[in-house]
Formats: sequence, structure tokens, C-alpha cells
Amino acid sequence: MKNTVAYQALFILLSIFLSSQSKAQEDSIIVYEFKTGLIEAIPPVQFDTRKAFDNTEHSFGEMNQVPLELITPTSNVFSGSSFSKIMKADTLFNDNDFPISTGASLILYEDGKLLKESCSGTLVSGNFVLTSAACIKSYFSPEWYADSIIVGAGFGDSNDEPFLTKTHVTKCYLTESYYKEGNLKENFALLELADPIGLNNGWVGLAFIADTNYYNGKVFHKLSYPNYTSPQFPSNNGDTLYYNYGEIDVEDISTVIVDSPEANQIPGQGGSALFYTDNTDYYAFATTAYSHRYHHFTLSNHVFYQFKNVLEKHPVGVVEIYQEHKVRVYPNPANGHVLIELEKQEPSTVRIFNVSGRTLIHEPLQSGASIDVSSLDPGTYILQVENSSSGSVVVEQLIIY
Repeated sequence: MKNTVAYQALFILLSIFLSSQSKAQEDSIIVYEFKTGLIEAIPPVQFDTRKAFDNTEHSFGEMNQVPLELITPTSNVFSGSSFSKIMKADTLFNDNDFPISTGASLILYEDGKLLKESCSGTLVSGNFVLTSAACIKSYFSPEWYADSIIVGAGFGDSNDEPFLTKTHVTKCYLTESYYKEGNLKENFALLELADPIGLNNGWVGLAFIADTNYYNGKVFHKLSYPNYTSPQFPSNNGDTLYYNYGEIDVEDISTVIVDSPEANQIPGQGGSALFYTDNTDYYAFATTAYSHRYHHFTLSNHVFYQFKNVLEKHPVGVVEIYQEHKVRVYPNPANGHVLIELEKQEPSTVRIFNVSGRTLIHEPLQSGASIDVSSLDPGTYILQVENSSSGSVVVEQLIIY
């Protein structure tokens, strides 16, 4: 099955078993490398179980910080709740506003084909995105949904405004308990990025919260990329950022919800996080569990410290292999043909994507080759050059006039 949203309905059927799922403190972190298909494990780290709260640092990147609303909404809310319905982010914010710039769209491919469903995520370091594990891998079988994932962060919209930044995923990190047992309460994944786009966009921290009283009276925020088309959302295809916010309800120590019959998350919102800010600090503490009543699972102390260990072992910075493969693209803007020169004469391929992640051109590349782009309509595209031997990738914005 190649449907990254079907898990939401199945979560409801399986939720009765959640209380029996234990959080094994000895869990390792499983690492899956997309290029090779190799799987390895990171041994668990010890942590202070007496702590009731902890968080990692955030960064504004190169963005302009914009204050978010800290007062509970009273209009455009789900019935019986204090949480707003989704709104197009660009009606409220500019595309260089932090933390809006941390919202991420995950565009999934299998065998070079764009999958129908996509997911959302949140930048939590310069080179990592937090999402739901069930967006990436089935929880009841060994199946990985995609063999490649493109991440677009910042706005992007269905009117062909490009993402602020775009790159691809190299590795996925999730808990052994989810990987082997389908433990839905550990439905979290970290995605390592080829390029540290968070240096530009900024990122929110991670957090765990062990005291349910913490949530009382606080306002929380959510960024997501729905891909569900309906009369209400006629042009959603996973490349338009939406925002909503408000107070949430606590179901138990590991689950928070919006207790309204109207509060149903739609396809594409899977993997999006709830995050908190007082406009001084910023941190994500929960990701989408399933659609009904906006169910989110919260990070436990165990998952938080294992993920914190991953972030610390992979600090922000461009991996050397990605720096070696330099490319010159000209003319840009272009009309008709584009010349691509490689610094190293090694086998490579070129892909050209539209802003929704659909591959329009994919062919072998030799240095100095001329690529025919006459079939492309005027607009902004993503040009990706991949070195076939080293796996290094260069991503450029290409404008066609």
C-alpha cells in the first residue's frame, strides 16, 4: 500500500490497544538510509527521569520574527472548542516570517512516481524535520512508503509561489518500539536533510511535558500542508501552507486533542506538529496521531532524549559530500534551453520539479549539456543535479520566462 494517509482511519480501530503499548526505556533509534536501503541502530542514551520538562533550542535563521497570537481565538473556531479552523498562512503572514517559515511539506516518491498522498512536518534543527513515523513507514508491516522524499519549507502555494527552500531527505530516524512493534504512541520520526535549510528558515525546538497542568490556559499553534481538494479547499495539493491555533484539551499524559466533533484533520496534515511559543521560546511537543478530534501524541521523555541525542550527533552544517559537487546553471532565467556545467566530470542526472514536487524532466547529464525546457510554462521550478556515484545533490531555483 502506498497511501500515507490511510493510517489515520486505522488508528481509530487500533487505538483500543494503545494503553497496552509500553514505552521500553531501552529502545534504540532505528536509522533508515534512503539511498542504500541500509538500516542501523543507535544505542539508547540515559536521561534523568525526574525531570518534568525539557526542550532544545530554537533559531530564527535568516527570517524576520513575527509575534504569534497568545490570546485564545473566539471566532472561526471548531464548535465547542477554543481552537481555530485552518487558515491560509499567507493571509496572515509574510513568507519570511518566523516561525511560519518552519512549516514543511513532505512530497513522497516511489520508483520515480509521485505518490498521491503527502504529509507535513516541522523544522526542528538546521538539518532535521520532525514528522509522524506513520507518514514514512507502515506501523503494522516492514513497508516503507517511499524511496525518496522532497522537503519544501516555508510558504509555497498553489499559485506557483515557490517554497522558500527545498531539499531531499537522506535518512529517517524512529524508535525501535515503533519500527518493530508498531507502538503508535511512539509515532514520531526525524528526517535528516541533504541541505541545512533551517539555517535560512530557522527552526523550533523539541520538548516533552510530563505535567498535564502545563497545558492549562495556554495557546498552541499548528502549521500544515493539506492536500485534500474540496469545495472549501479547491486547490490544495500539498504545496500551500495553512495555520491554526488555540487551546487544546488533554486526554491523558500522552495524548492531546481538540474536543469538538468538527475537529477532523484532513489528508496532508499528517505529521504536522503542535508547538508552543510565548514569542520568546518556541518548541514542538506533539505530532498528529489520527484525524478524529485532532488527536496528537506528545513526545515522552524517552523519545525526547533519544531524538535530542540524534540532533546533537548531527550538528548543523552541510555534509562535505554535498559541497564537492558544484554546478553552474545558465542562463537563469531561461527560455528554451539551459546549459549545465559540472565542476567534476562524473555521471550525474538532472531532475526538474514543479513547486508541488512533480518531476517534469529527468534525464542523464553530462557537463556542458543543454537541457530542453521549452515544454515548461513560465514560472519557478526546482532543478536538482545528483552525482550518481557519490550521491551528492545540488538544488537550484530555475525561472522560466
